[in-house]
Amino acid sequence: NGFGGLGLAHGRILVWRGRNVTLAGLTSKSADADGIAIARVEDALVTNCRVELASKAALYVNHSERVTVRGNLVTRFGGHRTSGGALVGVGIQLSGNRDLVCASNVIADGTGIGILCNALVGGAPPFGNVITDNRIHDIENPGLMSSSAGIRLANGAAQKFTQTVVRGNSIRDCGSFGIYLENHDGSIVAGNSISESERNGILVSSIRDAVVKDNVLWNSGTSGVTNLYALQLINDATRVRIRDNAIGRLDEAASANAFSATYDGSRTGGNEIIGRRTVGDAPPRNGRWLRGEVVLNSELGATGPLGWICTSSGRPGVWRAIGE
Repeated sequence: NGFGGLGLAHGRILVWRGRNVTLAGLTSKSADADGIAIARVEDALVTNCRVELASKAALYVNHSERVTVRGNLVTRFGGHRTSGGALVGVGIQLSGNRDLVCASNVIADGTGIGILCNALVGGAPPFGNVITDNRIHDIENPGLMSSSAGIRLANGAAQKFTQTVVRGNSIRDCGSFGIYLENHDGSIVAGNSISESERNGILVSSIRDAVVKDNVLWNSGTSGVTNLYALQLINDATRVRIRDNAIGRLDEAASANAFSATYDGSRTGGNEIIGRRTVGDAPPRNGRWLRGEVVLNSELGATGPLGWICTSSGRPGVWRAIGE
C-alpha cells in the first residue's frame, strides 16, 4: 500500500470497540497510516508485536480504558504528510485514554515523537496513564523540530488534570527534547535517563502541580542553540517541584555548548528547585546557583575534593569543597 499517508485510513490492523481484547505476536509492516490501531476498547493487552514502516503512528490507542501496551518493538516509523505539508510520525500514540500502562517497549529509528500522550482537540483528556521502562532512541523530525521528542505529553486543550506518570524510561538521541511536558497537571516525571537531546533534556511548560525528580540528564543542548538549559521551565509552569536531578556533560559530548543547568523561566513562579546535582571539574564560574546545590568532581582521584556545595546563592554563588 505504499508509504506516505495516502492510502489506508487506519493502517493494517484496527480494533474498534470491544472488551477483553488481546493482540499478541502480530507483525504490521508498511502501513500507509497507523500500523496497529485500537479505539474505544476496555481491558485490552497489546504485547510482543512488531510494527515497522508505519507512516503515521506505528501503534495507536485512542479513547480506551485499562489498556496495557507492553514489550512491543516499533521501528522505522513516520513520514506522514499533514494537509499543511508537515512531516509527522509517532512510535506509540496514546490519545484520551484512562488507566493505561505503556511499559517495556522499544521505539527506535523514527521520524517525529517516540511516545505521545495527549488529548485530541475536542476529545477526552487522558487520566491515570503510566509510561514506564521504555527504551527510546534515534528519533528526530528535522522538518518540525518543535515537536520532536522522546516522550511528549501535550494536550490539545490547556490545563487538563491527568496525573500522568513517566518513570524509568531510557531516552537517547531523540531530537529537540528528551521529555516535553505540557498541560498535564498533577504529573510525575521521575527516574528517567536522558542523553544527547539537541535542545532540552526536559522541558516543562504550562503545567500545574507537577513533580520532576531523580532524573539523569547527560549532554543536553548538543545542537549548540543558546539560552537553553538541560532542565527548563517556561510559560505558565506553576507549583512545579524540581529535585534531586543529576545533570552533566560527558567528555565525548557532541558540542562544547552541551548544557548542565536547571532554569526557571516561567512567568508565574511558585516553583521549587531543590538539590540540583551536576558534574564538573571545578566550582561553577557563571550562571545562577542556589544554596545547597552540588557539583560532583568529574576528575576525582586519590586526592582532591569529592565535589563542591553552594553555601550562598548567587551568580555563581559561594562554593565550598566537599570531603577535601
